[in-house]
Amino acid sequence: MNYSRQELADFLGMRYVTGLLRGPARTRFTKLLQSNDVLRKAVDRWEELLSPLAWSLEPVQPSELVLPRIMRKIRANNNGASNASTKPVTLDTKARDRRSWFMTSAAAALAVISSIGWWQTSQRPPEVVTERVVETVTQAVPEAADIAVINSAEGKPIWITRIYSKSERIDIQVQTGPDEVTDKDYQLWALTDAGVPVSLGLLPKSDEISLQLGEAELEALKTTGTLAVSLEPLGGSPQAVPTGPVLFTAALFPGGKT
Repeated sequence: MNYSRQELADFLGMRYVTGLLRGPARTRFTKLLQSNDVLRKAVDRWEELLSPLAWSLEPVQPSELVLPRIMRKIRANNNGASNASTKPVTLDTKARDRRSWFMTSAAAALAVISSIGWWQTSQRPPEVVTERVVETVTQAVPEAADIAVINSAEGKPIWITRIYSKSERIDIQVQTGPDEVTDKDYQLWALTDAGVPVSLGLLPKSDEISLQLGEAELEALKTTGTLAVSLEPLGGSPQAVPTGPVLFTAALFPGGKT
């Protein structure tokens, strides 16, 4: 396989950066990166392209029950280890090294857990802790979004779009901002596999907006891997297709799919 072909390098680089390349294939690709400049440049391009996504990630606060649950499991393991019957075993050098490594790692893990517990305790007033803790915790799982980054000709991100099919909406966030036009609007389109454009709405020129998606838009998004942006009269295209020039296109990455 000729890994220096640009199309193949871009395809593999995209799958490597987005985490879609897994198992032995990812291991082989990682080794190839050490000696193949074309693959390295492809990975660098995709990392630069997708880096704006990391800027808008929101931190997720774990449940307060997570740390007590970890501590109970540690105590249970320690009690089980002390009650288990043992017999002398002669360890060779490698076995002793492995055991030493395991004990060092376990000590480090316990130190980290203890530090987390101390920090959390210092940040809130004293509270009464009972031994009985409800094990079943129901937490809302954020819906995975299909994501597209729309870049300028210079490679700078202009918009980030997140499509939530279950919620039937699309969130659009302005990054660097498009060129200022007062008598025109930017319109977003989904290009279906059949080549039919379907309007998803007008793009914001600043800040961010959330648009509801209808049945036609949701159906089109099931068979598209590309979004496009056209420059239209104020209020959008008077027809069901772009009437102005198509300025940008962007690949749509499915969220939560491997």
